[in-house]
Amino acid sequence: MTQRHPMIAKGDLNDLVDRKAELGEQKRRMELQLSRINAGLKITKPRNQYLAEVKKQTHCKAQLQRIEAEIRPLKKQILNLWREKEDAEVNKPSLARRVVALRDHYLDFAKDPTRVNSMRIMAAQFADKLTELVS
Repeated sequence: MTQRHPMIAKGDLNDLVDRKAELGEQKRRMELQLSRINAGLKITKPRNQYLAEVKKQTHCKAQLQRIEAEIRPLKKQILNLWREKEDAEVNKPSLARRVVALRDHYLDFAKDPTRVNSMRIMAAQFADKLTELVS
């Protein structure tokens, strides 16, 4: 899975959610129209009027299938972007953890007897400042 910039993923996610909502609204309208047509088909009518209603019913069913076919991949993409976003948040170390890791690095540097004494003192002072920052 490729890493994305969180703002790009958020923008993509918002666009996909908006598109899915639009399609959901279209689907709801089509289902309502189909429900009305189905109710109208239960009433006795002349043959040509009945056939026109059946044709409308078939058209509505085809539109519903088209809309559902568009919604399915959107759902998958939204789910993948959510997972990607959560993974990025979980794997991203917090600032405090990064500062603590940096402090530990400089403490190790300050303890190393093979380093120049002035560098060890400077590393120890920097580690103390980082400790104050974290505390």
